Amino acid sequence: MNNIPIYIINCNNELRKKRMIDRFKHVNLIPTFNCFTNISDIESKFNTTLSIPDKCMLSHMDCIKKFYESNKPLGIICEDDIHIHKTLDKEIEKMVGFINKNQYDILLLGYLLNYKPPYHCHNLLTSFDNYKVYDFNNQLWGTQMYMLTRKYAKYLLDNFPIQWKFENINSPWAADWIITKNGKRAMIYPMLAVEEGDRICDNDSGQKRYHRECNKIQYNSKIYI
Repeated sequence: MNNIPIYIINCNNELRKKRMIDRFKHVNLIPTFNCFTNISDIESKFNTTLSIPDKCMLSHMDCIKKFYESNKPLGIICEDDIHIHKTLDKEIEKMVGFINKNQYDILLLGYLLNYKPPYHCHNLLTSFDNYKVYDFNNQLWGTQMYMLTRKYAKYLLDNFPIQWKFENINSPWAADWIITKNGKRAMIYPMLAVEEGDRICDNDSGQKRYHRECNKIQYNSKIYI
């Protein structure tokens, strides 16, 4: 097994943390849990109140920074409300071989999709083992799990610090718009991680419905824990 660091974003939610620990134990993996806590200093520095998406992006960037500082060539970052593949440790090996051979910067392993590809916004790039690899447009959402290179991590850290948010007020500073939408990118299908579907970070009924739809279509208890 490649010694790939895995970081899970968890905002002090002990129930979710325990659930993820149990799931990763099942596949003999030990992730690092991360919660970005230095919010008040940032809000004071920029005289602002950070939104939930801002805090989420900060957490992603903090994980990316920790991964970069690990000096490992590849890392995985995921969220704390996902079902993972029952043989995730073995599937990761396949992803490592693929991303190295094809020199991708980021490979989406878990995302939001309320249909099964192929579809009009995805073009099949290639396939390997039991997976198909698709490109995707800017309407694909979700950062449930992704693998990235150390080189791409440095690109993100250098080009999109939180200062960028305040210097580019007409552009979104969010994981969906920045982390997954730059570099040489692709998505694999079937996914290695499927969101549970119970969105708790806002009260938008449309968003809640969409997340539940994605889970209903993608989740299979025979494949995911």
